[in-house]
Amino acid sequence: MYVRINHLRFKRGRAKEAAEVAALELAPLMQNARGFRGWYGLQAEHDPDAGLSIGMWDSEADFEALAKTDAYREAVAKIRRFYAEPSAQHFYNVTATVEPKAARR
Repeated sequence: MYVRINHLRFKRGRAKEAAEVAALELAPLMQNARGFRGWYGLQAEHDPDAGLSIGMWDSEADFEALAKTDAYREAVAKIRRFYAEPSAQHFYNVTATVEPKAARR
């Protein structure tokens, strides 16, 4: 699995607006993309203007195929207008996972 993590810093008080644009415009594109595994948007506990965007894909090629589309680029551009600074992007390949045990009765 391929994971893309963006460290984000939003303009003061604008993180909620960015999340709304992501939910309305970016989420549907990801949900319909080949190889998409999931996405998490995280807000820092003690800093509402800081967060992470974590996207998971079957492969880097699957992510890149979506990232090259005009629709994806336009959606990301709308979100970037809320950034206080450029995001720091990091890319990873999953090497280990731990799944929860089945519920006990």
